[in-house]
Amino acid sequence: MHYTDLQELLEWDPDEGAPRIEGMEDFFLDIFSEYEFLDRDDWNRGDLHEDNDKFFEGFKKGIEAFWNKVEDLI
Repeated sequence: MHYTDLQELLEWDPDEGAPRIEGMEDFFLDIFSEYEFLDRDDWNRGDLHEDNDKFFEGFKKGIEAFWNKVEDLI
């Protein structure tokens, strides 16, 4: 992942849909296909029901944790 893509993910708000990073829309479509507890239709409407909210909150925290480990190395 490019530095600018990582920075965009750090600023990303899941309420706004998939980040505008090449390949990320397909990545999220795969996630919705794989995990039945997630609701793509709610997400497309801008709704984050509890399962979606928790999943994307965890995803975002993972991105932030990764950044915290590599930030001083860049």
